Amino acid sequence: MEKIYALLKNAGFNVGKYHAGMDVNERKHNQEQFIFDKISVMVATNAFGMGINKSNVRYVIHYNMPQCMENYYQEAGRAGRDGLAAECILLFSKDDIVLGRYFLRLKKYVGVGAEDISVLKKRDEERLQFMVKYCTEDLCLRNLILNYFEDNKTERCGFCGNCCKNKIENVKLDDNKIVLSEKGRQNFVKNGLTDEEQKLFENLRKMRMKLAEAKRVPAYIIFSDKTLVEIVKKCPHNQDELLKINGIGEIKCKMYGNEIINEIIEMGK
Repeated sequence: MEKIYALLKNAGFNVGKYHAGMDVNERKHNQEQFIFDKISVMVATNAFGMGINKSNVRYVIHYNMPQCMENYYQEAGRAGRDGLAAECILLFSKDDIVLGRYFLRLKKYVGVGAEDISVLKKRDEERLQFMVKYCTEDLCLRNLILNYFEDNKTERCGFCGNCCKNKIENVKLDDNKIVLSEKGRQNFVKNGLTDEEQKLFENLRKMRMKLAEAKRVPAYIIFSDKTLVEIVKKCPHNQDELLKINGIGEIKCKMYGNEIINEIIEMGK
């Protein structure tokens, strides 16, 4: 993990880290920096993000294969909570299978009898094998997840890495990792915005950051990215129009409406 953190930092990314071996105060500081958008990338163990309702996470990247779909589903779900496009990327190598089985051998089953331990070990091995299937078979990734949780689907989603035509395929990285993408990449970065709309979106994000810093709250508390995208698409020019935007009620309209409308007018919209 430290290696990945150093690699990203040396490449110029605004990156932080979070793991159990760090000082408590340093972990807390880095977590707050991420929540307040001072850090754009966090390299962390899978415990990071539990209980954090940060809605505007766009990527979750797994450097190793999780041991079961339950874990993967929970961790992937930390991206895109605002309803906009998000992507979960899983980097996989055959060494992950060996590591997964090693952890299963070390796993302690406390408070259960020998017969129950045998059942639990078989269950955990089956869960691991399903993750191997997820990483190695050329099936619709979304359907694999849904079918695992007994929401049976057969029609391919058309968006995951195994479905979309422009999927990332057999990309070799350090440690012989291969990339699997669970959601499509088309129009991902721009959320379907044109180049001109993207400029307004970025200006609104900067405005939101200033408002958040003044209030000492995370930026997504002011407005979600989803709300900003709708503002860009509809370009309200008065408060009545602004009140029709999802995520803007009367209080937020009174507090921030003039700044939004002025930004739209300055951009010539």
